[in-house]
Amino acid sequence: MESIVRSLVVALLVAHGLIHFLGVVKAFGWASVPQLRQPIKVGMGVVWLLAGAMVIASAAMLAARAPSWWWVMVLLAAMISQIVVVTSWSDAKAGTVVNVLMIFVAAYGFLTLGPTSFHAESSDRAPSVLIQVDPAPPMLAEADL
Repeated sequence: MESIVRSLVVALLVAHGLIHFLGVVKAFGWASVPQLRQPIKVGMGVVWLLAGAMVIASAAMLAARAPSWWWVMVLLAAMISQIVVVTSWSDAKAGTVVNVLMIFVAAYGFLTLGPTSFHAESSDRAPSVLIQVDPAPPMLAEADL
């Protein structure tokens, strides 16, 4: 079940990231984008590009079960994505729903893998606990052979 949810979230993030590239195309005048009625300046086009790239990078990190800090990338991508959504609110307000979902995904990642999680605590404490354990005596001694 976890892999199905992960795959759905990754697919949604990829689609969301690709939609951001429509803002880039419009800003640089590479093609007509009738879905985006508000003008987008070149500077904001760069921010749209950054948002799209970060959302897709987040999807890739999530799909690859990347380092335990992937949730930071998801959170930053959601924040930058929301900035461009606000600048083109009438055209892109639906992106807010995905950005809120991304914040929930980042919160889940923080709670399960973040610095205060059980995972982090067990990783920190394992070496000291293992040092305290006496090695098991051999099952057979030289004399037994």
